Amino acid sequence: MFIINKYNLMKLILPFGVFLLTLYISPYFVNGDQFHYNKIYNEIPNLDFIPGFLYYHSNIASYEPIYYIIVNFFSSFMDRIVFIALSNSILVYTIIRLFEKYKVSILVGSFLILTNYYFIVLYFSAERLKYAFLFLFLFLLSKNNKSKVSFVMLSVTTHIQMFILYLAIVFKQIISSVQNIFINSKINKKHILYFVIATVILVLMQNQILNKFNSYFYNSSLIFPYKILIFFSLSMIYTKNRSEVISIFFILLVSILFLGEGRINIYGYFVFLYYAIQYKKGLNVGIFLTSSYYFYQTILFINNIFLTGDGYGHFR
Repeated sequence: MFIINKYNLMKLILPFGVFLLTLYISPYFVNGDQFHYNKIYNEIPNLDFIPGFLYYHSNIASYEPIYYIIVNFFSSFMDRIVFIALSNSILVYTIIRLFEKYKVSILVGSFLILTNYYFIVLYFSAERLKYAFLFLFLFLLSKNNKSKVSFVMLSVTTHIQMFILYLAIVFKQIISSVQNIFINSKINKKHILYFVIATVILVLMQNQILNKFNSYFYNSSLIFPYKILIFFSLSMIYTKNRSEVISIFFILLVSILFLGEGRINIYGYFVFLYYAIQYKKGLNVGIFLTSSYYFYQTILFINNIFLTGDGYGHFR
């Protein structure tokens, strides 16, 4: 039975609101990465599956197959702007279910969904990352271990960079497993599964990983990672498991050395958000300060879309 409560109203109103917002804003986002994604979406229906994938790779240098499969299916019958709007609505609905699970304040949840810079980037710019995060959110919602494994595989094969976040999440467990092997001569079957999954992903995606690494490493300048350290500090305040937070941010900080701060900050923010929304239903100083800052960034981002056709502008 569908009971009308605040969360169910959110599930109706916010996905529809973001759908309409996307229909209005997306036609203006024609430059930057969106130029290539628009080109791919419009050309793929004219190509067979394999030539389409090669065309997809030649335009965005991606071998990750899941986003291509999604686009290959929807581009055959759906307008691109509608496709983006529908994708955003599904993402928002999933986020609301997560907020419901963690008992987040309706006010906080609505404000994040509608005004937060990193959410807006997922809606309008980070195409593959949007689906990778969607599968991550489904992973967090899932209660079935087989489903969890499937969502991890889908997420990483949508955007290989997500491997860093999953590695960060299980890093503490990996360390504990290694300690058990050497100290107690015990092997945790679940950790063996993690290792097998990681190995399969690394083998299948090794070319993509090396290409990304070379591209980011040689084009990134090393700067002080102040944002990720702010997210780390705030996460330490709101978590009940500080050793877990330390292990996660250790991997993120190491990753910054190779990929640059800009590629990792979004992961640090969402890790912080995971802990902060569970503290006093998200009604806390950390959420207020970061939301205020990223609301301002959102205004600049959307303004850039209208002015230049590319939301990043000064962010790049």
